[in-house]
Amino acid sequence: MIGTTNCNTDGHSFETVIGTSNGHTTDASNGIFNGHTNSTNGTTIKDGSVNGLTNDTKAALLPDANSENLILTTATEEERKIIWSRNSTEWGGALSVDDYLQREEYVTTTSPLTRDGGITHWVLVDKTLPKNHRPILSCAESIRKRAWVKSPGSNDIKEVLTHGIGGVFCFPEHRGHGYASRMMTDLGKALGTHQATEDVKVGFSVLWSDIGKKFYTKHGWHAFPSTHVEFPPAAEGAGELEGVKLLRANDLPKLCKEDESLIKQTMVKANDGKTHVAVAPDASQMEWHRSREAFLTKNLFGKTPDIRGALVGTPGERVWVVWTRAYYGKLDAQKAGNTLHILRLVIEDEDKEQTAERVERQARSLELCLKAAQKEATEWKLKHVELWNPSQLVQKLINKIDIDHTPVERETSSIPSLMWYGEGDSTTDEIVWFENEKFCWC
Repeated sequence: MIGTTNCNTDGHSFETVIGTSNGHTTDASNGIFNGHTNSTNGTTIKDGSVNGLTNDTKAALLPDANSENLILTTATEEERKIIWSRNSTEWGGALSVDDYLQREEYVTTTSPLTRDGGITHWVLVDKTLPKNHRPILSCAESIRKRAWVKSPGSNDIKEVLTHGIGGVFCFPEHRGHGYASRMMTDLGKALGTHQATEDVKVGFSVLWSDIGKKFYTKHGWHAFPSTHVEFPPAAEGAGELEGVKLLRANDLPKLCKEDESLIKQTMVKANDGKTHVAVAPDASQMEWHRSREAFLTKNLFGKTPDIRGALVGTPGERVWVVWTRAYYGKLDAQKAGNTLHILRLVIEDEDKEQTAERVERQARSLELCLKAAQKEATEWKLKHVELWNPSQLVQKLINKIDIDHTPVERETSSIPSLMWYGEGDSTTDEIVWFENEKFCWC
């Protein structure tokens, strides 16, 4: 979710404001002047309001975005809850504020990806002010993920850390003062070493912008291809699908391990002189999406789904998809965009010679997997199915099968963007991002 992020499309990046003036401090732990009386040029600031001040005077109360007193640090538990309560209006979707806070706490503390320090909650604040009584000038989250890098001219795949950025947010009353820019500048630098070890360094950081390509590119995260294919849900009463194995939670760890091996094999073969990177599609990534989904479906339907995806074929020539259900608004709201997202599509022999016979078989298998996804979308009252950044082969297969579909090129929302911490640049001229699909997103 990002300002992007959620980075629902879970996230937006905004700019924010608040602070001190003439040696007098306002108390604004929740981003507004809050609960204390302070005198600034004879004007009383009390109980969350600033009465009788002109806009120029209000602006004078705020710290400059370039102030040396501003630091990027981690939020306290109390500050984290304040942030969630405020950004719920943007990203709460189908949830009430209370339910949204419970969802964020649930995912943070139970998902293997985010618990035990996997997620970091960042705030831009004035270092001279006490914790829980300091204005939150801007905020974001980063999630630690496994990733790989293959350098030009090398056949070695090096495991690294990457950080997925989400939740970039500034409270509405604080926007327009450059705080988001200051925070992203500091965050880009901080993540280059955050949680690195002697053996495993940070290779790059990623985010998904919902405010177009310019803002984050300016701060070092370069935009990568942003496409998806959209499929309608199945018609009511669609028949059974022969030859489809519906995937459950206990199927995923083994499939994810096999997927990792396939990606590494493909990366090793790349010889175009570019740096190749990939986020690992491991089971913890899938579980993070599942935990978000489980909270939503339990809230909306009183139950959680069992089916995680679909698989067709025999070992060596299998096709499988893993999916998640996302609700961005009320079930009957067409514009909410409630979606069954295909987190990961694997064609086991995609890297082999594509004979006519092989392509026909792959197309039939993919068609069955997609139809299973469409049926699931209908059952769970989702408006469409989305498959992100299909490869050239997948696009070819989709065009061969008998399923209505719409290709979409995104220009403003969910733009995958990457900051590279090694030698060279982060642009698509220098870096190839393998398997840039929905499972990476946060």
